[in-house]
Amino acid sequence: MVSARSVLGASFLFAAIPWMLSAPLAAPLFFVAGILTGMFEINSNIETDRHEAVLGYRIMSRAHGLWSLGFFLSALIAAVFRQADTSIEIHMLIVVGCIMLAGATVLSKVESAPHRPVHQTGENPLISFPTVGLMP
Repeated sequence: MVSARSVLGASFLFAAIPWMLSAPLAAPLFFVAGILTGMFEINSNIETDRHEAVLGYRIMSRAHGLWSLGFFLSALIAAVFRQADTSIEIHMLIVVGCIMLAGATVLSKVESAPHRPVHQTGENPLISFPTVGLMP
C-alpha cells in the first residue's frame, strides 16, 4: 500500500534529520520526506472520497478534523518533551519508534475502498482546472 509506506518513510526521514551534521545533508531528507508526505495526503483524500461513495454519506470533514486533532496532539507531545529538556535526537527516536509501532499495527489492517464507478465518456484532459466554486 503506497499510503502506509509513504507515511512510515516520511516519519523515518523526519526523525533522521537531527542526526545530520549540516543543513546541506538534511536538505535531501526534507525534500524526500516532503514528497512522501504529499503522497500520503493525496492518497488519504482519495481513500476518504472512495469510502464516502461506499458509505453513501460525507466523512471528509471528519477525516480532516481528525488530521487536525493529530497535529494538535503532536504539538502537545512535543511541548512535553521540550519542557522535560529532552534532546531532539532522543525525542525523535522515541517518536519514530512509536510511529513505526503504531503504523505497523494500524496500517496493516487498512483495506482500500473500491474505485468509484466511472461515468465519464471520452478521454481524460491533460490538465484539470479548478471549478468556479473553488475559485476565490
